[in-house]
Amino acid sequence: MRRKAVLMKRKTINKIKKTIGTSTVAMAVAVLLLTSCGSAKEGDVDDSSQKYLPTKVTVVDNGEVMSVKSYNYDEHKNPVTCVKEEAGEQLTDTFDNTYREDGTLEKVVMTGEYDPEENGEIFTEKTTFKFDEHGKMISKEDENWTEKYAFNEDGQLIKQESLPDGKEAYKTISEYKYKDSDDENLSQIVEIWNTYYDNGKADLHDIDCTISYSKNGYITHIQYPEDADGFPYWDYKYENKDGLITKITYYFETDVYDFLLEYDTSDPNTELSNDRYVKYINNIDSSSIYVY
Repeated sequence: MRRKAVLMKRKTINKIKKTIGTSTVAMAVAVLLLTSCGSAKEGDVDDSSQKYLPTKVTVVDNGEVMSVKSYNYDEHKNPVTCVKEEAGEQLTDTFDNTYREDGTLEKVVMTGEYDPEENGEIFTEKTTFKFDEHGKMISKEDENWTEKYAFNEDGQLIKQESLPDGKEAYKTISEYKYKDSDDENLSQIVEIWNTYYDNGKADLHDIDCTISYSKNGYITHIQYPEDADGFPYWDYKYENKDGLITKITYYFETDVYDFLLEYDTSDPNTELSNDRYVKYINNIDSSSIYVY
């Protein structure tokens, strides 16, 4: 039964490969999980010092630059383009943002370029994100995958349904269980439990991972079960300069991944409202940038 869980996870990884490229697949897995969990409870984070969205993110793998991503934003502080430089290629994601009359984000259609074989043959794929009136992403859909999200009254993600090719009979339901931590350095712990369906019947229910949050709302550690296939743990470290997070380091076994963040503090269009900072930092990759 564990084999089915592994296969589902591998299908997810293959899907993410098309979005950000094979050289940062491990990084994508971490970002995917960050997307799933969201941030700490509202009110737990003092984000007054972090006022700007990153305009450039450089991904470094054990000292080697793997990709550079540059972002441009609209007047609502949502991205309109992400230019990705990776493996000698330049690819661009474009975002068509639709707003309600009150200015809240309703829908985003992302057209992403990817080169799965890194041979110059570029493909595009459209991903549609939909949001409720509170700014929570309620669904994400492309030609191969559909995800649906549900939140509790505190705005925390409590359930995610993942449907390969939109098929209910083979869906995965992920439940998020929030717990207070006895560790004085942590604010809370989140357990993710998955139920896998085979031809409409639930045939496996197990824990996917446990995620720990610091007192200021940053993810510090992701722990997988001992028998998980290739995903033992991730550790995180944050560096600040002048009140801005400039580096996020992900430790995974012997691999070290650095996200180096740059800001244009002279541009008012990249200035954040106070309720979006940590959520953005926890989802800085373009594949999950819209989870606010």
